[in-house]
Amino acid sequence: MRLKIQVFLILIVMAILLFVLYQGIEFSKTSISSPTPFPEKSLSKPEVLVSSDILEQGDTLLVKVNTDTEVNKVSGELGSTKIDFFQSETEGSWVGIAGISPKQKPEEYNLVINLANGEELKKELTIIERKFPIVELPVTEVYTPSKISETLSQAEPILKQVFSVYTPEVYFKQAFIYPLKEIKIVGAYGVIRQEGDFGYQHLGVDLEAKVGTPVYAINDGEVLLSENLSSYGNTLIIDHGLGIFSFYCHLSEFKVSKGEKVKRGDVVALSGDSGYAVEPHLHLTVKINGSSVDPLRFIETIEEELE
Repeated sequence: MRLKIQVFLILIVMAILLFVLYQGIEFSKTSISSPTPFPEKSLSKPEVLVSSDILEQGDTLLVKVNTDTEVNKVSGELGSTKIDFFQSETEGSWVGIAGISPKQKPEEYNLVINLANGEELKKELTIIERKFPIVELPVTEVYTPSKISETLSQAEPILKQVFSVYTPEVYFKQAFIYPLKEIKIVGAYGVIRQEGDFGYQHLGVDLEAKVGTPVYAINDGEVLLSENLSSYGNTLIIDHGLGIFSFYCHLSEFKVSKGEKVKRGDVVALSGDSGYAVEPHLHLTVKINGSSVDPLRFIETIEEELE
C-alpha cells in the first residue's frame, strides 16, 4: 500500500514538472515569435549650422537649417540684418546667406531663425573688428581726387536703382566660382585709399588681368546692367537672386547684355582698363542685401558649405 502511495506521489510530481516545463516552452515561443516592438525614436528639434560662430567685418555667413518635419518657409535675422532662405537640393535642408558689412559694429549678435510652423531657433554669434589698412590713392592726370569723387557720385543713383531690385528666389544651385582662371590680388578688399582730405573704402577686390582676359560669371543669374559708368568703366552686374549680386568693372568688352540669363562659368566679358584704372585689372564686388562683402571670402565660404 505504501509503495502504491509513493508511486502515485512520484507521478503527480512528474506531471507538475512536465506542466511547468511545457508552459515555459510556450512562453519562450511566444516571446520569440511576437516580440514587443520598441517605441520609435522621437524626432529631434531642427538643427542650425553656421559657417562660423566668429565672423570678421566683411565676411559672409552661411546658415543651414536641417529639419525632419515638413517646412514650407524659413526666415531669419542676425541683429537687424534680414536673412532669406532657400531650400537646398538636400531634402529637409534650408540655406541662408548673409553679408557682414565692413562697418558692422563688433559685438555679440543673436541669430534668430523662424520656421513657418511658428518654431523659433536662436544661436549667438560674434562679429569682430577687421583691420583695414590705409593706402595711397592712385591718381592720374585725368583722375584727380576731385574728379574721382565727382564721377563716383554720378554713378551712385544708377547703382542704387540696380541694387534695389530683389528677386525672391535663387538662380543658382551650385557654389560660386572665381571670375578668372588665375587669381592674383593687386588691390585688397576693404583698404582705405586716401589722398589729402579725400578718401574712400575699396569695397571689392582688384585682380590682375591683361586687357582681353575672359571674365566668367561666378554663378547663374540675370544681367541687370551692362554699360559704361565713368570711374567704374564698362560695368556688368549680375543678379543671382535673394539680394545677391556680382559686380564686374573696368571691362574692355561685354559678351552679354541686360536681361540675358547666364550660367556659372559663361564668359560674360573681357577684362580691360576702362574708367578709373591705373593699369588693366578686373574689379569684382559682391553685394548681399546691400552689404559689400569680401568677394574671395564669399566664394570660399559658399564653396565649403555647398559643394
